[in-house]
Amino acid sequence: MNKQQLRILTVKILPKALILILLLGGIIAFWSVQMMGNSAERDIAKYREETNLEYNYDSVVIDKLTIRYPEKYKITDKYGKDAIGVGGGYTFKTSDQELTFNFLPKETMKGMPSSITSVDEVIKGLENSLVKDNIRLNPKLAEIKIEKIGDFAVHVGRMDYNGKSLYFYGLESENYYFTFTSHLSVLLDSIVQNLKGKKP
Repeated sequence: MNKQQLRILTVKILPKALILILLLGGIIAFWSVQMMGNSAERDIAKYREETNLEYNYDSVVIDKLTIRYPEKYKITDKYGKDAIGVGGGYTFKTSDQELTFNFLPKETMKGMPSSITSVDEVIKGLENSLVKDNIRLNPKLAEIKIEKIGDFAVHVGRMDYNGKSLYFYGLESENYYFTFTSHLSVLLDSIVQNLKGKKP
């Protein structure tokens, strides 16, 4: 390439090519951001539609702690009772969703500690039981992490299987270990944020 050709390339062609590349890059970037924004809006709308957390709420009270849940979830199973040394649980269902809630005592009777000594133990026991029941789906367990949600340090576990995730939230009150289980983490976040009453 001679000097004249090099000069034409550097003075006339390269600047125009660079401007064209930058212009095309900007258009592609703008289009990508707009697509991501639209996708995020659709995801938020779908989440709101699926969880419908703006419904009226009902509640149960365990150990002076009021657990509020959307009215559309109806109690389909209940066992045990809120008494010293006695645990229990609830199953709440809609047409296509399920929420379970369990409470286990820290003491089996006044002054006698339970063999279960932490929220993580409760979650791991629950996870092991569900893995055994769903072994054909090859479930994978995520490590339990602690997240600050509302006024509580919540122990959060997750089981992934068949393209779905099941979430386990664990926390404690003065006398009980609690676990909440659902496929919708946003529902569990809302329940924990709306807990009312005596804190541990």
